Order: sequence, then structure tokens, then C-alpha cells
Amino acid sequence: MRRLGYPDHRHLQCCRYPEHDQCFHPARTPKLLASDTRKIIITTIHKFGEADGCLNKRPNIIVMVDEAHRTQEGDLGRKMRNALPNAFLFGHTGTPINKRDRNTFWAFGADEDEQGYMSRYSFQDSIRDKATLPLHFEAVDVKFHINKEP
Repeated sequence: MRRLGYPDHRHLQCCRYPEHDQCFHPARTPKLLASDTRKIIITTIHKFGEADGCLNKRPNIIVMVDEAHRTQEGDLGRKMRNALPNAFLFGHTGTPINKRDRNTFWAFGADEDEQGYMSRYSFQDSIRDKATLPLHFEAVDVKFHINKEP
């Protein structure tokens, strides 16, 4: 199974994933995908800018997209999905968008995911787990005086 993701290559080496490839050159990502390379491919959505049509139809390609709410609405997102039409897309975002003209949920996950989410980890969950300190805000009255005389 091939995964297309965004982790740091040093992390993959530490976790004993020697079969990975970082794609810095724009032509490398399409070339690896079109040649049916079986490894973890680390790339960015910008590397699909030159992709022309379908690169690989395999159904067991997994794509992990970081900042999914920002990258999928334009040409690059469309080109990536056209290049990998049967890939399963995981979208990672802290701020999903659900508007008529922009919608993070339509491109990611599966129909059976509750409310479009496979997993949710809220700010309150983070506070409960002690990974985040609670934030407390105090409203401060600001008094203005407008001098009407010049």
C-alpha cells in the first residue's frame, strides 16, 4: 500500500520506514506516481501543479493532506484529485470550512463518518488531557471621551 503524506523524513527514518521518498523537484512526484512506485511519498500539493490528468488509478493509495481547509478548493486540489481519482483522502485541519462555495468535508473521509469527521479532538479535549492550558478572558470596559470642540 502506498501513502502520500506530509511527515518529516527524519521521523520516518526513526520509525524504521526506510522506503520513503521526498519530492523536492516538481517533476518527481508525478513521475513516482505514474510509475506506480510503492513507497511513502512525501510531497506538497504544489507538486501537482504540472500534473496532467490521471497519474495512478490504484484504489489503495492513501493521501494525507495537512491544512486541508486551505488547499483543496483551487486548481491544485483539483489536479491532485484528478491525478489520483481512486485515492482515499484524509484531511487534517483544525478549522474545517462548511460553506456553499468552500467545503472541507466534500473531499475527505467517508460517508459513514459521523458529521463528516473520522475523529475530532476539540480544544476542550486538549484541556482535559492537560495538553493545553485553559484560556480565561476578562472584558475590560474602555471609556472614551470625545471632545467636540476643536
